[in-house]
Amino acid sequence: MTGFLKSSKIIIIAASLSVMMPQMATADLFGDLKKLQNKLENLGKEQSNDSANTQKSNKQSANTQNSSSSADSSSSGSEAARIATASTMIEAICRPIEKKNIYAKLAQPDMKMIMTDFGQSEAELNVMLSQNPNIHMPYVINLGQYKDAFDSAEVTELYGNFLKLPNLRDLAIIAATSKVNTFSKDKKKIVNDAMFAYALIHVYYRNHGGNGALGDKLLLAAAKKNQYGARYIEGVRWANGYGRDVNFTNAVSWMLPTYELSQSRNDDLAQVIGAEFMKIALDSRHPNFQLYADLAESAEEQRRSMEQQFSQSSGNLTNAIFFRNQVHDLTVTRGRLLIQLAEVSNAGVELEKYKAVFTELSNQSDPSNATVTEIVIATNAFQDSLTTQLENTAQLEQAALPQVKSLFAETERYVGVAYQTGLGYTLSVMLLGFENIDMEMINLVQEVGQARGRACEIRQGILNFAARTDVALTATDVQVGTNILAPRKKKKR
Repeated sequence: MTGFLKSSKIIIIAASLSVMMPQMATADLFGDLKKLQNKLENLGKEQSNDSANTQKSNKQSANTQNSSSSADSSSSGSEAARIATASTMIEAICRPIEKKNIYAKLAQPDMKMIMTDFGQSEAELNVMLSQNPNIHMPYVINLGQYKDAFDSAEVTELYGNFLKLPNLRDLAIIAATSKVNTFSKDKKKIVNDAMFAYALIHVYYRNHGGNGALGDKLLLAAAKKNQYGARYIEGVRWANGYGRDVNFTNAVSWMLPTYELSQSRNDDLAQVIGAEFMKIALDSRHPNFQLYADLAESAEEQRRSMEQQFSQSSGNLTNAIFFRNQVHDLTVTRGRLLIQLAEVSNAGVELEKYKAVFTELSNQSDPSNATVTEIVIATNAFQDSLTTQLENTAQLEQAALPQVKSLFAETERYVGVAYQTGLGYTLSVMLLGFENIDMEMINLVQEVGQARGRACEIRQGILNFAARTDVALTATDVQVGTNILAPRKKKKR
């Protein structure tokens, strides 16, 4: 036990820094977010004027046109689109990449099972997966926060693909895999991971078609089987009274195995788990907290400092001003991209109407909650309308080709910003502490989480449009970090 407590000082300091979002922009997590915010502000001003990139684009354009002259112009998966986007980070963020060797180890999809469990038809399930549900469970703010919560590579890959594009096939594979009977230790990990993934999806959609009772049952069952993420959630529930009577002894007992495993992992979730465990273990309400405090170097002093900083920061964070402004900025940037796309393609039937709303709502320096909600709703509706119109646009003037290429580059950069910002805000809420979160903040963080999917939809719309109009697009070299928090420092043995 002494070994895993040696790192408590580092963990608590990391947690303390991370919760100081408005005050400490130089902290690891929020320093990165500040950089992302600067990228976001400058995104609309950036142009693809680099001559080397232009030459590369022209050369690739010529090669692509020659190789795809016989391609089906009505297909969104044309040769031009495939060549332009193969093996890029943005492609990996936006589109599931099925690995046959991974899926071969998983069960075959069971559509009947998910229709029975959810009590819905295939059509109804498709509608459910397209929705942004209202969450009342702070420990499942979005599904992406648990992308690193699995013990097997197979379910990590499967769950990751479902996150990129929620679909019935992957859901049915997750469900079927969770029911497999096996005596193999490795396969049991896969089954338990699938059970946890299936539980998360039911809990996440519990107010929009998910079976919340089944999800809760499966979460507990997975925790009893020592599934990494499930034991963490069970600990959080006991510590905060989510469907449990508050009991810090039970909370520590459930979370301890996950905490110990987290010390050998270097992803963001592992650091969040470390911070949350020590916050619970060192709480004065835990009967044996002094044992942890004595074993952890200066842990009690650090605990008081952390509590003070939580208290100071929570007053500023609970009104969600910071989150509200970022949702507004992300949506405004998306709106600008959509307007450019509508103008280039001549497909914006609702363009002038949207412009009027956009101009009014986008120029507010301190937008209210009502303003943010209104611009999000208006932009979502305009994007849906534009997507439909683009499908019917088959011609493009030669003069518009450079504009389409520039717009594609801007969109790929925006995908990267939206993805990394969503990760950052989810982590910040988890590190803030579940007791300091209100529903306004959760709803705003969910909106940030939806930005990646919406950005990918714009990108795919441009790809489809380019495939029909013989425009060869060059993948943008966007550097996107998958981990937002600073790497964990190695412990001295």
